[in-house]
Amino acid sequence: FQIRDDILDVEADAAQLGKTAGKDAAQDKATFVALLGIDRSRVLLQELSEKMRATLAPLGARADALRNLAEFAVARVS
Repeated sequence: FQIRDDILDVEADAAQLGKTAGKDAAQDKATFVALLGIDRSRVLLQELSEKMRATLAPLGARADALRNLAEFAVARVS
């Protein structure tokens, strides 16, 4: 969730976010994007998404609710 949120703060506009875009950078917060850069943050988000899927895979349908929540957090646009 946090990596995606940090990326959205850089890429999305205020209308999409429902809050002021760029607020983290303006407040000099230590975000994933500030620490790693936007490209590395995207890569890390993808790596962790794949790890989440692999970890939940053995649980099958029992993990559907958690899987759906995690996928939403990773793919959200606002």
